[in-house]
Parts: sequence; C-alpha cells; structure tokens
Amino acid sequence: MKKFLVCCMVIGFFSACRKDASNEFVPYPNLQINDTTWANKQMSQGLLDSMAAAFLVPSHTDTFNSSTGRKIVFSDSLQIAIPGGACTATGSSTALVNTTIQVELLALRRKGDFVRFQIPTTAGKYLLESGGDFFVRFTNNGQEVGLTQGATYSIRIADSLPQTAMSFYMGVPLTNRDSSFTWQASTDGGNVALWDSTSNGGKKGYVLASKLLHWTGINLLTDTTAPKTRINVTLALNFTNKNTLVFAVAKNKRTVIKLSPDFPSRSYYAQNVQTGTAFTILSISLIDHDFYVGTRDITFTGADKISVSPQKKSASDIMAILDAL
Repeated sequence: MKKFLVCCMVIGFFSACRKDASNEFVPYPNLQINDTTWANKQMSQGLLDSMAAAFLVPSHTDTFNSSTGRKIVFSDSLQIAIPGGACTATGSSTALVNTTIQVELLALRRKGDFVRFQIPTTAGKYLLESGGDFFVRFTNNGQEVGLTQGATYSIRIADSLPQTAMSFYMGVPLTNRDSSFTWQASTDGGNVALWDSTSNGGKKGYVLASKLLHWTGINLLTDTTAPKTRINVTLALNFTNKNTLVFAVAKNKRTVIKLSPDFPSRSYYAQNVQTGTAFTILSISLIDHDFYVGTRDITFTGADKISVSPQKKSASDIMAILDAL
C-alpha cells in the first residue's frame, strides 16, 4: 500500500520592493501559480502525499490472537474473520503461536474514497464497477506478518443491491510511480459470494474470502463490447501534471477513472470509456499551498475535448465534494 505521509512544505517569506506605480502586471516569478510548464513525469511523490493526507479517512484497526483467530465486527455492515494458525513471520512457513496480531482494514466503498486514495477501478485498459475494495495488513510489533500456506480470511460487507456477477480481484501497484494502480482478476487468490441475513434486519451483501493480503476487491468487468471513446480534459495553463490530478467518476455506478496526463497536448485522457454513461469530471490541484477543484458533469458521446475550470477551495470544501460523489 502506498503510504500517505504528510510532506512538510517550506513557506518562503518574500519582502516586497517599492516601485513606481504602473499599469503593467508583472507576475512574481517564484510563485507556482505562474508556472505553466509540464514535466515529462507526473507529480512528485511528496506532493501526491501532501494532497492525499488532507482528505484521507482512517482505516479500522483491532487485534487478535494468532492461535485462536477472531471474528472482528467493526460495524453491522463490515466485519473480518481470521482463523487460528493463519499468521506466519516473514520468511517463515511456521504459524505464529499465541502472538498478538494487529489487523488494519481499509474499506473503499464510496466513490470519493477511491479518489482520496488514488485507487482507480480499472483493470488494465478496461473499467470495473466496484462492490467494495479492501486493504488488509497484519503486523506484530510494527513488523508485517504473512499468511500461512492455504490460510483464508474473510470480509463481509453489506450492500443493498449486490450483483451476482462480481468476482475476486487483486490489486497490482505498478513499479512505475507515474503509472496508475490497476486491478487483476484472480481465480486462485480468493472468491466472492453473496450473503443474505433475514435475522440481521434483512441485510445482504458480499463475502470476500481471500488468501492474499494487501489490496483485494469485489469487482465487475464492465461491458467490453459496448461502444467506447477516449475522453480528453483540458484545464487552464497553470494547472499542469506537476500540480493536478484528474478523475472521471461515474454517476450511476461505483466506477472511478484516474486520467493520465498527455504531455504533447497538455491535457488529461482516458481510453475505453463507454459512450452514453454519465460522469463527473473532477480535478484537484495543489498550488502555492492552496487547493483548487474543478467539476463538470457530462455524458460522453465522442472524443471531443472537455474543459474544466478549477476554483480555489478549502480542504473541508473538498471533503464535502468527495462525500457527495
């Protein structure tokens, strides 16, 4: 999992020089807002982490005994069950005995959460609809521990309209930091099943059984045969790939695309987007310690360029925008 650490950003203090009055505007050269140049690579890791840290939601944490395991109920709609003997020290195949293990569970359900963590619902060049994606980590005294061979834990999550075609996916962080995280279907890492509990207020949803730690998920591959188009998004000149992230968020399904910067055209794009689907285009920028957000609702019919006009926003404003997606 990408660790989202807050980067300390140095604030420069500049003294103003006294000048004769003039009608000519001269931009102050050291302000990032005046920088319109694009880089051959995307935003720095530090700037990405600074943006992410402002909007993150905490993960769920608890402990269990490695020998007995435990079913941990975080809420009536989210729980994890770990069997006894499931944990092993890194590099060992022997199960840990009577060891206190901390579990960290991050559940991405709302579309705004996928934006917060910069986790798109895409599998290579194809789009996914998510039923819930998760990050799971087991640690002991701050050191990660693994799963014993064949050990399976399960996550149960509520969903008012579960779909029977959902499948098990594993997350694949690409080695190139300028590339997006992607998902990959897995038939041996786990499976997804439906559950329906009439004794629990009629709740229903999914049970994900996993033999893998870190990113796993419940996802549905969108129709690969439907007509598709490339989407292209442009912004004002000072919003570049050095300070801006752009997403396309589906209106009627849990699908979030992280657009890629196109250096030659100074724009952002995504391919294989199904035509006739309503999206919200969302840009988030961090320039000179200020946040800027642009939004635009649109249904794509072709590859025409779509312009977005960011406005200065507070962190609380952005949280509200993400929550409303």
